[in-house]
Amino acid sequence: MSSSSPYPLPLLAPQSPPSKQP
Repeated sequence: MSSSSPYPLPLLAPQSPPSKQP
């Protein structure tokens, strides 16, 4: 993994809101 990224990519980051799923 190159350290060229200014920040570690959010692998386990739920970007979607908790929608009502069945």
